[in-house]
This record gives sequence, C-alpha cells and structure tokens, in this order.
Amino acid sequence: MQSLISSFRHATSMSISSNELNRLQSDLSYTGTRRDQAVEKINSNKFGRRIGKTNNTEKQNTIRTLSREANTHNVPMGKRYVATDTKTILRTEGLTYCTGIGLLDKFDQNNGYYQNRSLMHLIGGSIDDTGLILADPNPASLINEFLERSTTENPGKAILTFGEANSSDYMRAMLLRQDLNGAQPLISLLSASDIDCQIVTSPQVSIEPDGTISISSIPQARILNEREVINLKKLATDDDPT
Repeated sequence: MQSLISSFRHATSMSISSNELNRLQSDLSYTGTRRDQAVEKINSNKFGRRIGKTNNTEKQNTIRTLSREANTHNVPMGKRYVATDTKTILRTEGLTYCTGIGLLDKFDQNNGYYQNRSLMHLIGGSIDDTGLILADPNPASLINEFLERSTTENPGKAILTFGEANSSDYMRAMLLRQDLNGAQPLISLLSASDIDCQIVTSPQVSIEPDGTISISSIPQARILNEREVINLKKLATDDDPT
C-alpha cells in the first residue's frame, strides 16, 4: 500500500494537496465502497489529467502503474473470484502446495478481453470440496461447467499454476490425475481442442483481462512450453506414472 501511495505522490506532486493524499491513502486501506470510490478517482484520472498536459512520459507511466495496482483483485487461499469487466486483473500468491486455476471464456473480439474470467486458489491443489472454503459447487463442478461452455464458437483459456512444492513433473502429473465421480476434469482441460491450456510453475500469478499472464521473477518460476505440456499430459494419462 505504501508503494502505491508513494507512486501516486511522485506522479501528482504538482497537483494534489496533502489533505487529498491523506484521504486517498485512508480510503485505499479499506475494502468496499470507500476503496471503490478511491479506485474510481484513479481510473477517471481526476488527478492525473492535469499532469498529462506536461507530456511527461515518466509521470504518465506512473499513473498507469497506479491504475494497474488499483484494479488488481487478490484472491486469497481457498477462495474464488469472478471478473466480467474490462479492467480487473486477477492475482493470487503464496502458492506452495496449492494450485491456482484461471478459467477464461466469452472473448470480446472488438474490445480484446475475456468477458468471463475466474481465478481459484485451491488448497493443496484439491478439486473436491476441500479445495475451496464453503464453495458450492466444488472446483471440479466449476471446471466441468467451463468445459461445457467452451466450444469452437466460444473457445476458452485455462491457466493452471502449480506451487513451488509441486514443480516436478511427477507431482504435477499426480495432481492432474485427480478423479472425482469417475471424471478427471484437469486432464479434460489439457485434452480439450477448444481450450488453450497453459501450465505454469510459480508462487504467484496475475491474469490480465486479455488472458496475458505474469508470474514471479524467481528463477524456478516459468511457463511450460508446448513440448513440455505434451510430455506432462502423457505422464498424467499413463496408467502407472511412477
């Protein structure tokens, strides 16, 4: 939060009073209406438009960074969040044994964003009732609903982010093989022709409205390439992955 305010002070030092800054800082520390109103001020460029007249590239970049941070929704462990607007960035962190699953569909060709975006932070990577806290339906059912919606006319995108403790092919394969009521939803995500499925190893992931992802900068964090995904799928579907 302090870095957010520092950036805002730097970007608007010529146009924002101390009282305005203090009020903004207070509002951003809350949840609900007060924070929403502060975010709306940032998005409407109420303060930044005066700076914009200076054509100062550095200050304009700071305003954009501020807007990005203000529009990021952090998904806690055991929770799920759905976004349908053009700005919200979905983010989750602290993935160790947990798995982050992003499901995106209804792509708007004209505006370049997915109109239906969700991100789940599954406890222990479980797709049953223990994966999400007080969730109804459970993660497996949500994945199955997504699979049913994804068609040639409405292609989907799935982003599976495995935590640091599950970075080996063997551990990822075991999580993918989870079976619930005779079905393997995660294997189905990998196999579906109408779904672009990305596999990631990282303690955190952010998903932009257009489906672009960013991950941790640590050396172990990476996005698997196409060949690695194919090999992982073979391992996960092998009768004896050991």
